[in-house]
Amino acid sequence: MKALLWKEYRQNRSVLIAGVVAFVLPFVIVICVELYRDLFWSTNNWGPQVWQVWLEKWLVPTMGSGCLSLLTWALLGGYSLTGERYDRSAEFLAYLPISRRTALTHKIIFNVGTCLIIYLLYRLILAGIVAAYYQKFSAEGRLPVQPNELADMIAPPLLYMTATALLMFCVAWLFSSFLNSPAIDTCIGLASPLIVSMGVWFWAWVVDPPFESARQAPAEEWYLYTCLILSPLAFLIGSLCYVRRTEP
Repeated sequence: MKALLWKEYRQNRSVLIAGVVAFVLPFVIVICVELYRDLFWSTNNWGPQVWQVWLEKWLVPTMGSGCLSLLTWALLGGYSLTGERYDRSAEFLAYLPISRRTALTHKIIFNVGTCLIIYLLYRLILAGIVAAYYQKFSAEGRLPVQPNELADMIAPPLLYMTATALLMFCVAWLFSSFLNSPAIDTCIGLASPLIVSMGVWFWAWVVDPPFESARQAPAEEWYLYTCLILSPLAFLIGSLCYVRRTEP
């Protein structure tokens, strides 16, 4: 088991490096900007809206980091099943006494586990920033944004971001089960949210004009439902295609 997981790590090592760079890049940019301001500008006084400046200064790169981490999900899905055929190691692995189901199980453990680690790490950073915000400004008596208001600001984008990441990974996983190019699989995964959103809005505004009425769900909710339905379906079909492949 350790050997197969180590093989998955070596196969996706470049993807993980790119994911780490994309994850920390927004924070590095903010830190560099702040160091530049401290060196060449006076930043001791931010004015009466200091809470808003502080919150935006760290929430914006956090959300940016979450958006860039979507690329890592798509890359993991695109390289998961195609990587062996791309680097010509699938023929060698086919001669080993390892069943397709065993190989698929280890691929799921590695790729899904990596995606969960990325998601939990992102949630941990976001929770830490919000907690630091309340600790900093509650002690000073300047807390214009209450916890429920801030939760309403953060929760919807985070929910749609999670659904989009799940769709990217599962669609890329599906196409990686029968295509031979990780780049094509990844591009299809990255384009899948755009295709789904265009289909939902087409249905909303052309096929069903009263879609935005009070008795029906808005298009954003239908996008969320579509992602949550298509993602496990694509993941299941991709897994079955990989197990039933006759070629390596």
